[in-house]
Amino acid sequence: MENKNKLTRLLALASLTMLSSGCATYVIGVGSGGSTSGASASVSTTVDSRNTRSRPSPVQQNNARIRRQVRKILNGYNFNTRQIRISVNRGLVVMRGTVPSIEIERSIVRKISRVRGVHTVRSRLSISHR
Repeated sequence: MENKNKLTRLLALASLTMLSSGCATYVIGVGSGGSTSGASASVSTTVDSRNTRSRPSPVQQNNARIRRQVRKILNGYNFNTRQIRISVNRGLVVMRGTVPSIEIERSIVRKISRVRGVHTVRSRLSISHR
């Protein structure tokens, strides 16, 4: 009987711990195995990945902020800027695509270089000769 009381307390403690974590589902089973002295228990935990997602790192947040600002700058031009691909990695901005003139390409690079957090702008933009 003493083992059964210890087991009950252990299961209660395990239940409280799992409930307070908020990020796991659990199943607790208690069995006596047919005898009073052979009590057993099992606890299984399944992690729910929807509740354990981590926030983006500061670097990822900064890259996303820079990407949004670059896209905003590009949207201010009077041509289809959606075809310009942008990659951002730790303050390095690389652009690929086509622009109407060398003047526009230089203007874009100049504006992007002023964005907070940008240390290098690499233009892989080609000029369309229409």
